[in-house]
Amino acid sequence: SPHSCHYIRLELVPKDAACRADGREFERLEMAKSPGIAPTGLRRGAPASVAPARVVAPAEPKKPFNPIQFLRETRAEARKVTWTSWKETWITSVMVGIMVVLTALFFFGVDAVLHAAVTFLLKLANAE
Repeated sequence: SPHSCHYIRLELVPKDAACRADGREFERLEMAKSPGIAPTGLRRGAPASVAPARVVAPAEPKKPFNPIQFLRETRAEARKVTWTSWKETWITSVMVGIMVVLTALFFFGVDAVLHAAVTFLLKLANAE
């Protein structure tokens, strides 16, 4: 069974070959152990033929920017927002402040421990 050290060699199978299913041609996947073949990953069931490019109709010309209409729409959207109360905003801000202080203390402690460990190792190295 294939695993990560095997490489995949992809070979396209012609449409008239026996490897057809639902009118689509598929790529034949073969395991290869030679180092000259780069890993490409498994691609099963990918159509080998390229689909023709789509013709896209020209886009309609853009309407000019209307700042008054923009402000009206912005104000209408702002009215739909459910804003938090001052109490909830204050509580959330205090919680964020507490978490910032706790995180700062944590990293200060980690830094102090690492500083002490490095200092100890350097003293041992210089003692010899």
